[in-house]
Order: sequence, then C-alpha cells, then structure tokens
Amino acid sequence: MGYGTAVVLGHKEYYPRFGYRKAIDLGIEFPFEVSHEYCMVAELIPGATENVKGMVCYPTDFK
Repeated sequence: MGYGTAVVLGHKEYYPRFGYRKAIDLGIEFPFEVSHEYCMVAELIPGATENVKGMVCYPTDFK
C-alpha cells in the first residue's frame, strides 16, 4: 500500500514490542487529550519519520 508509518493509540507496554515508539519523541502529536505514552508511531519503511512532524489527522468518523 506504500505507507511509511503506522500510528496507534494503545497500550504503552504492548505496542513497543512491535517497534512502536512514543509519537511525541518524533515530533508527532495526537488530537486527543490522552497521555503521550499511549500515542505511538511505527516506521514501516526505515527513515519514514525523519521529515514528518505535526498533528495526526483522523477521518471524521473517529472524532
């Protein structure tokens, strides 16, 4: 599908074992009022987050 990253709002101890890291450490923020430790990003393509910063934009159905 060509996606370079995957984002998840999930369990802080479960997702890191699959390569997810705190989004805030990469300059990526989530539009929800939740602790940063639950907002994570994984690189599906190495280096995909190097030039990505800002707010995750969810489809309207998630808001």
